[in-house]
Amino acid sequence: MEAFQLQCLTISLLIRFSITLDQTVPVIMWSSAKALWKTVNISHREHIGLHKEVLELSWYLNPVLNRGPKKVVLFWQDKLNMHDIITLDGRLAHAFSNIQNALDSSPSSIVLPAVSQHWTNQLPKYLQAKLGGNPIYVDYLPFWNPELSSTKSSLLIVKLPSVHRPIVTPDTEIRADDDVIKLVIDALKANGVPYTGIFTASRSSQVVRQAFNEVMRTGRQLLQVPSWNQHPPINVTAGEIPCILFIAKKITLRFGDQPEIDLTNRTFGSTAQVNTRDSTCTADETMLSLNYGDVGNLKQLVIRFQMSNNYHRSSVQNWFSLDFVQIFQNNSLQAMFNASEIYAPVTNSYYCQYISSLQKDEALLVPRSKEDTTRFWHITFVEFQIQGFNIKAGQFASASDCASFFTPAVLMGLVTSLILVLVLAYTGHMLIHLKRMEEYNESKNTVYIPKMEELDYAE
Repeated sequence: MEAFQLQCLTISLLIRFSITLDQTVPVIMWSSAKALWKTVNISHREHIGLHKEVLELSWYLNPVLNRGPKKVVLFWQDKLNMHDIITLDGRLAHAFSNIQNALDSSPSSIVLPAVSQHWTNQLPKYLQAKLGGNPIYVDYLPFWNPELSSTKSSLLIVKLPSVHRPIVTPDTEIRADDDVIKLVIDALKANGVPYTGIFTASRSSQVVRQAFNEVMRTGRQLLQVPSWNQHPPINVTAGEIPCILFIAKKITLRFGDQPEIDLTNRTFGSTAQVNTRDSTCTADETMLSLNYGDVGNLKQLVIRFQMSNNYHRSSVQNWFSLDFVQIFQNNSLQAMFNASEIYAPVTNSYYCQYISSLQKDEALLVPRSKEDTTRFWHITFVEFQIQGFNIKAGQFASASDCASFFTPAVLMGLVTSLILVLVLAYTGHMLIHLKRMEEYNESKNTVYIPKMEELDYAE
């Protein structure tokens, strides 16, 4: 019986591990036409038990292709997950405010929170086959194509800057995803073109990141403030209330083949020359701005850390994340690094022994685009700790460490061990079953033979 219970427990753990591999992508649609969909919104189910109609995206696209406007605009990212964009009140995060405005102002809109990434990956080809003709790609802003003024059906594909081929403007200014969406929508409205907008991605941004989240809280360890701190951290206040804390043992910056610059003494301690007056703090977003002035050949050097506070339903709590790190020179944005893996519960700070943009290491700072000046910049932090929310008594809270216990090798070993336990449990169960069958057969084959004396007495 115990072997059978162990077998059931092992199967349950394997099933739980498998269902946490999130391979779903949200699809958000809105249109200038009325009554395309009867359902305004579909509640988000946590990766499990996806409804058949949610997976069948074509069922929701049929009204768009049959009764909707002739122009379909596909805003397409590389990676996306519903947890990345949803807030506590069920609305889109501030970084996608223009999409939220489009949903609120459109006569028809719908949010599909969990569509198989197999569907979304094939979406451009599917729409092209249904609408006919070649799609129109938006590679620059501002844009306009004469074909959009015609009455024939056409597909407009806007690959957002998070993809390798970024959208640029004549002044080479880097545009955030939401800004690009707004510029395209404004251009369509200004020219009076009815359209249907679709916002999605080719694949999920959280495949292994949520594994064992419910069981082991992502495997991160809680640490106290590092003992190496020789100088107090940078303390940004909103009025008299501390709102951002930041400390690092070493900060280095390098541009191209130029010598590496050590910014540590300029940032911390009695020789610090950094200015943080441009930093901002709100309940949902904080921004740490480190203004160094002129550093060697670099004029008006500024490094900014953009952080956000979002509610995640999978862990039923708020988490803060470092969304990106920016480098400015002469008031011009020179580099932008995504930092999607730098996150922690909002009640904690975040600590990591090593954070860098160098690709030879396991870079936590990833260039937002490989085709702009970002690729020439390299920034590294040693013993990095930051907290952008919920600061009490001007001190760091316990730190969530970036060193996760569940590395790919450990996960593979754990899954292998679970499979071996399952095999052993099943073998034990079968041996116990065979032993019981043997005992039953022995008792069944026992034949009673009366003694001769009893037979003679009977006669």
